[in-house]
Amino acid sequence: MGEQYDIKVLFKYLVILVAIMAACKVSAGFAAVIVPIMVICAISRDKPVMLIFLMILSMFFAVSNRKLFANNAVTILTARVTLIIMTGLLATKLFSGGREARVVTPFWGVFAYILWECAVSLQGWEPIISYLKLILFFAIFLGLLAAVNQVNRSTRTNAKILRSALLALLCFLIFGSVLLIPFGVGMMARDDASLAAMKAGEFTSLFMGMTCHSQALGPMIAILGTFIMADLVFSIKRWDKLYVALLLCCPLLIIRSSSRTGMGAFIAGCGMVAFLALRARGLGAHWKGKLMNAMVLLVVIGGVSGVAVPAVRERVAQYVLKYGKDTKGMTTEDVLASRQSKFDTMFAHIKQKPLQGHGFQVSEDFQYEKRHGLVEYLSAPVEKGTWIVAIVEEGGAIGMILFCGWLVFLIPALIKRHAYIGVCTFWAFLTANLGEFSIFAMSYIGGLFWSFVIAGLCLDVQRMKSQQLPVFFVP
Repeated sequence: MGEQYDIKVLFKYLVILVAIMAACKVSAGFAAVIVPIMVICAISRDKPVMLIFLMILSMFFAVSNRKLFANNAVTILTARVTLIIMTGLLATKLFSGGREARVVTPFWGVFAYILWECAVSLQGWEPIISYLKLILFFAIFLGLLAAVNQVNRSTRTNAKILRSALLALLCFLIFGSVLLIPFGVGMMARDDASLAAMKAGEFTSLFMGMTCHSQALGPMIAILGTFIMADLVFSIKRWDKLYVALLLCCPLLIIRSSSRTGMGAFIAGCGMVAFLALRARGLGAHWKGKLMNAMVLLVVIGGVSGVAVPAVRERVAQYVLKYGKDTKGMTTEDVLASRQSKFDTMFAHIKQKPLQGHGFQVSEDFQYEKRHGLVEYLSAPVEKGTWIVAIVEEGGAIGMILFCGWLVFLIPALIKRHAYIGVCTFWAFLTANLGEFSIFAMSYIGGLFWSFVIAGLCLDVQRMKSQQLPVFFVP
C-alpha cells in the first residue's frame, strides 16, 4: 500500500475535499471563493498536485448532488472563474516554448474542429450562444492543457502524492455514492411514493449517488472505473485492496443508475485496458498472466450466466430495454426506442445543411427563445444524442471529417507514446458519448470527464519517468 500511494496523504486530501464541500453547503455556495484563492496559491508556490486536485474539484461543482451540496449559480460561476484564472496564470507558461510531454501534444488537434465551428457558427441557429460556448471551451480546455503541463514539467511532482490526491477524489465519489444507496437523497424521486416504488423495484431505478442525475452517475462511474482499472494494470501491477474495492463498486453503481450508456462505456473501457495489457511492455509475464486469467474468468461467468440462467438473461434484457416490459423478440428498434425521435429530428436537420451544420452546441429551439442579459445566454444547456450524429448536425460533413481525423491521429499516437491510462480513460469517455454528447459540455459533466483524462496523462508521465521512457520531445 505504501509503495504506490500514501494513505495519510489520501486522508489529508479527503478532509480538504469534505471541508470545502461542507463549507459551501453551509454558506449557500459563497465559501467556494476559497477555491480560486487556493488555485492562485498552488500556482505561485509550485504545488502541482494541489492544482490538479482543485481543477477536478472545480469541475465537480456543476455535477454534484443538489440535495447534499451547494450546486447553485454561485458555486458554478465560481468554478468557471477558478478555471479561467488558472488558464490566465498558466497561459504564459503554456505558450512560452517550454517542454511539453509527448502524450499531451496530440490533444491540440481538437482545435482544427473548433476553428471550423468558429467559422460556421455565424450562420447557425444562435450565433451568440455558440460563440460564448466556444470561448468557454477555449478557456477551460487551454486551462486543462496548461495544468497538465505544469504537473509534468514541475520537479516537485511526486507520483505517490499525486496518486493519493486522485484516490481521495475517487473514494469520495465512488464510496460516497455507495453509502447513499439506502437513503432517499441518492435517488431522483419526485416524492415519497416514487421513492418507495423505486426501492421496491416497481419501476426503473434512478439512482444518482453523489451526482445530480442518474444519467450523469452512470457515465461518470464508467470513466472513473476505467481510470482505476488502467492505473491498477499499468502502474500498481498487483491486486491492491483499495483499487479492487473501488472497482467492485463500479458495476453496482452503474446498475443502480440504470444507465445503459454507463455500462457500455465501462465494458468498452475495460476492454481497451485488456487490449493494451496484452501488447504493453514492462508488465511482466506473471502479472500479465494473472490479468488474463481474471478477465477470462469474468467473461466466462458473465457469458454462461447470461445464456444459461433464465433469471439473469431476463434481467439483462430488461436493463437493455430500460423501460420495456416484454423482452421476447427484442430488436434493435426496441433498444433505441427512447432515442429514436431525437435521431429522426437530427437527421432532418442534417439534410438542411449537410456540409456546414447549424452551429456549435445549439439546438433549433434556441432561435425561438428570447433571452435578456448575459446570464441567460451563459445558461443555455442543450441535450444531444450520440456524438456520431451530433457532430454532423453542428459542424456538417466537413466538421465530422475534421473531428474523426483528429481521433484517428490521437488514439494511435497515445498508444504509441505509452499513454495507456489517458487513452483508456478517453476511450471510455468517447464511448459514453455514443449515448449522450458531452465532449464539449465543459461547464457540466464533460469538463469533469476531461479532467480525469488529463489526470490519467499525468499518471502516465510519472510512470514513464520511472521506467525511463521518453517523456518530452528532444530537440
